[in-house]
Amino acid sequence: MILQPPLKRGITTRDKETIWVKNLGELVRCISQYFGENKNSFYKELGMKGHNGLDIVCLRGEEIIASHDGVVIEVSEDINLGIGVVLWNKEERIKTLYWHHKENKVKVGQEIKTGEILGLADSTGMSTGDHLHFGCKQTDINGLTINKDNFYFGAVNPLLYLKPHMKLIRKEGTPEVWAVVEDKRYWILDPETLGKGTAIWGTWDNVINEDPNKYKYGGAIFISSTDDPIL
Repeated sequence: MILQPPLKRGITTRDKETIWVKNLGELVRCISQYFGENKNSFYKELGMKGHNGLDIVCLRGEEIIASHDGVVIEVSEDINLGIGVVLWNKEERIKTLYWHHKENKVKVGQEIKTGEILGLADSTGMSTGDHLHFGCKQTDINGLTINKDNFYFGAVNPLLYLKPHMKLIRKEGTPEVWAVVEDKRYWILDPETLGKGTAIWGTWDNVINEDPNKYKYGGAIFISSTDDPIL
């Protein structure tokens, strides 16, 4: 199951530019905090190894949309804990969390299709700025979270489910490495991370020789070293 981006527009962390988010390459440009990051922060006090989702920077009031078909199984209206929605897909046994809303647009029990509006973005709950906290958990047949003892409250890296067809390329004799997603090229600003190897982005062994100028420029991205290291 490949999840779709949970919003249509985001704000890039590097240039503070509002962009349309249609694929993983564009989504990554707007991520301010990856899964597993900030291991030594207050997450440790909560019993977690680090951040248990993706923080995606966006405008206040931005429409937050369903990344998959499912049914709404939880809605929070608590401005102190955070306003948000949990969407469950019974067939795939996966649920996604959308948090820090200004307001929700759905109710518990409502059947939802991919792309439908779930809420409007804001900074409610434990948040320091306008963004979407996007989480992902695997469930049993009843919708209950499995692997709750994984030190992320059962959450898994959403990037594992957002990954489309992608390849890593570079022109022979040049140092730049590019990620090609849906016919756009994204300049990888920290290619040394590939030396460690990650489940999302692969390793140096996955880089092929190809002229990046064949593809339209999509922007620059960082690779998080916390994205499920292979090694």
